Amino acid sequence: MGLLDKLKKKDDVSNITNQNRKTRAFFEDLSTKNNVVLLDSKDEIAREFSKIYNDFQDKFFFEQFISSGGIIIDNWIRLYGCGELNVVEKNKLYNCGYTMDILIAEDILGGLFGLKDDYIYYFAPDSNEWECLEVYYTQFLNWLINNTDDVHKFYEYFRWNTWREDCAQLKLSDGYSFYPLLQVDSDINQRSRKVISIDELIRLNLGI
Repeated sequence: MGLLDKLKKKDDVSNITNQNRKTRAFFEDLSTKNNVVLLDSKDEIAREFSKIYNDFQDKFFFEQFISSGGIIIDNWIRLYGCGELNVVEKNKLYNCGYTMDILIAEDILGGLFGLKDDYIYYFAPDSNEWECLEVYYTQFLNWLINNTDDVHKFYEYFRWNTWREDCAQLKLSDGYSFYPLLQVDSDINQRSRKVISIDELIRLNLGI
């Protein structure tokens, strides 16, 4: 059963909540985007997520995460969910000391996006520090989905000439490391790059 079908099934068996309506509309909009991939959710992960993060059930991301296995945007940014991009596992592995209320996404550079006090933060792989983006979650989603030029500008110093073709071949378990490291000022097209495990890359950036 597809992701949209699961959401529609909820309509048939119960009165859907306002959050569910918003989530379904969001997924239906995403299904029209050719640069977005929606992954299916897994019930056992959704149950675990619901139990651990029950305090956030009034937030938009709660229903979104339960209803999807993750969202891949431009093969570059990976929003977590209750499936292959397992939000529960990712937080257990990388939310060291619960720095963030919840980690919500990663990119192929090993950068992380987190939510804290309703604001989005980015763990930048060129500084290895958390930076507040001063936007809320729904604004962040709108930025990712509908402002591709702004997203490209955000990453302009880290996107090489053939990034689209290269990232299209990248597995979800992998990311790109660079030499010289991103902390060093250098043209991205002059750096050597290598595909490595995204787990290894994130751990390297976090220093864990």
